[in-house]
Amino acid sequence: MATVTARLPGNDLELGSGRHEMKHWLPIILGILLGACGGGGGGEDDAIDTDNIGWVDIQEPINGNGTYRTRASSIEISGNAFVSPADADCETVNPVQLTLTWNNDSSGQSGGGGIRSFCQDTFLGFQRVSRWLILAGDIDLQFGDNVINIRAADNAGNFGTATINVIREEDVTAPLIVDASPGPGTIDAPVNRSITVTFSESMRATSLTNDRFTVTDTNGQTVTGFTRYDDRNFRWEFDPEFDLLHSTDYRVTISGLVEDRFGNNTLGADVSWSFTTAPNTDVTPPAVTEVSPDPGAACVSPDANVLASFDEPLDSMTVNSTTFTLTETGGAAIDATVTYDGTTTVLDPPLPLISGTTYEARLTTGIADLAGNALDADFSWSFTTASMVVSGNWSQTSQAAAPVERRDHSMVWSGSEIIVWGGHVGAFAETDTGGRYDPVTDTWSAMSREGVPARSGHTAIMAGNEMFVWGGNTNTGFRYDPGTDTWMAMSTINAPSSRRLNVAIWTGTEMLVWGGASPADQALDTGGRYDPMTDTWNPMSTVNAPSPRVGMAYAWTGAELIVWGGVDSPVAGTTLTDGARYNPVTDTWTPMAIGDATGGPELVAAWNGYEMVVWNGGLPSFIDGNGYPAKTATLRMYDPLTDSWRATANLCEPYLGAGEVHAHWTGSRLFVWSNDENGGYFYDPASDSWDAIDSFGGPSARSGAASAWTGDRFVLWGGQAPSGLQETGFVFTE
Repeated sequence: MATVTARLPGNDLELGSGRHEMKHWLPIILGILLGACGGGGGGEDDAIDTDNIGWVDIQEPINGNGTYRTRASSIEISGNAFVSPADADCETVNPVQLTLTWNNDSSGQSGGGGIRSFCQDTFLGFQRVSRWLILAGDIDLQFGDNVINIRAADNAGNFGTATINVIREEDVTAPLIVDASPGPGTIDAPVNRSITVTFSESMRATSLTNDRFTVTDTNGQTVTGFTRYDDRNFRWEFDPEFDLLHSTDYRVTISGLVEDRFGNNTLGADVSWSFTTAPNTDVTPPAVTEVSPDPGAACVSPDANVLASFDEPLDSMTVNSTTFTLTETGGAAIDATVTYDGTTTVLDPPLPLISGTTYEARLTTGIADLAGNALDADFSWSFTTASMVVSGNWSQTSQAAAPVERRDHSMVWSGSEIIVWGGHVGAFAETDTGGRYDPVTDTWSAMSREGVPARSGHTAIMAGNEMFVWGGNTNTGFRYDPGTDTWMAMSTINAPSSRRLNVAIWTGTEMLVWGGASPADQALDTGGRYDPMTDTWNPMSTVNAPSPRVGMAYAWTGAELIVWGGVDSPVAGTTLTDGARYNPVTDTWTPMAIGDATGGPELVAAWNGYEMVVWNGGLPSFIDGNGYPAKTATLRMYDPLTDSWRATANLCEPYLGAGEVHAHWTGSRLFVWSNDENGGYFYDPASDSWDAIDSFGGPSARSGAASAWTGDRFVLWGGQAPSGLQETGFVFTE
């Protein structure tokens, strides 16, 4: 597909059919200038007055002949939009809705698009400037001339037109393989290098799949590995996952289905050749390159596995519970499971290690590489497991005038009260009731029910002096004023689609709603912005937005919404390990660096003032018939200024299970509490340490509870225990 692009003046303007047809660049600019008065634009053939009505202008190509040549089958049009008049007041003029329509005279194809303009700094004498992305979608091309007409119009009826001629040239030359390494008949090929082929022309990268570059040994076994394509040199490389065997014949096959750049021609037929690897000259013993836990580590999780990595592949038959051992100081070796994969071996104890205990891990000279070279000497190191510190006190909330028992409700801190509302009060019964709790006086007061319908699974936030309730398998919302104890419906015009499990945050001027699950259990990647001053909704851009998801971690930085992880479906979804940042001022998403942060559905996050703290609570992976889990909890910090992740130095992140976990930033520490595990911790970044919270007197294990942090205490209320729905709440203070 060719792409026609335009950028703000001062930057390069480019058009090309792909990354390697830059000699065909067509600098164009698609400008849209709209009058503030809504004056008539006349017919499309009328002379265009650029002072008062809309216009579209496309610059002449570099060669000056008014055409663009390509072998691609389609193009896109994108660029910038400009809005007049020059004296418009950016602070008072509302955004103008712009639309684009186009048609291809040769094919009869037509389509349209739209853009939203935003007031920005003065540019080329026009005060209102808007960036736009794909305006015209895919425009299919026929061979020969394609006359494409473009028409831009504003919501007052002003318009302008432009035309571009695109000539699609036929490609009848099939690609060829002009070079290969190792080449046919090579007898001393290295075992640790990639295998490459070079084509006669640029190739379509999507056709160069791993299964179309196959390498097999003399036994017909397929060599595993990965391919990559260098379009600058037309070179396709295969990287074996492991080194090839010495003195072994291998056969390479390139599928005839691989296509040239524009998909017009294939290779035609499979191409195969053989080579032989060089004899083994390895006399060097393997060496240990990395171990975990680190030697001398003093704060190791009792649930940690022990790992060792080597500088080369090993003979897997030599790696077992005899050659890799873990021993408590002064005790016997632990009967652990030892596994080996590639260059790394893992020792997995069947039960958690003893807290506050020193252990020695040992690798013996019984371990050897594929050439039979053994370790020079035993390799050993020691580490010590951590001891947790207990702190904190619990008290139960008053039940006098408390709301009825429930789950899946909302709970917010107003600055002076806890507000509980909605949820399930039976198997499928939703409620429109709630209550207000004063943690200082330990008293409840009732809330009005007038004008608000029952619901559950919704989101609720405090926005200044009001609580906003939205969603819950619907796209309606309501505003609650605790000062007057009254409800008011929110507009539904342009509101996001119905959903639950979505993001909801307050920016200071708007409520942002994003993602979640539809009533049909489909994950969503859309959202909306609600302005309470005007009672209006505006959509959020989806360009570069995270993929559809639920159960994601999120935080508001004061300038951006950060979304990370989650799963792609509320029903048996796949874990996601990516995210993006949303800027409501520019209505743009910026993808985040991946790092080594853990994804998944049970993430919790908090903003500490300069980083997002993401904690996974522990991910169990059942490893044997007894159901013993390998428990791994991770804490990672994300810095949006540097787009980077960092791990904490402390390795004692507690395990709280993969159930519902609450997280709050206290002002100096991260507070986490598990509904399912009936336990919690403080994390102190200053000391990089965890303090366990005494659960004595605290809430029983439950699901569907809600919580809030008041500034000096944690309040949890409601939920469902094995005994049934709960109308009790608990307050934690240090």
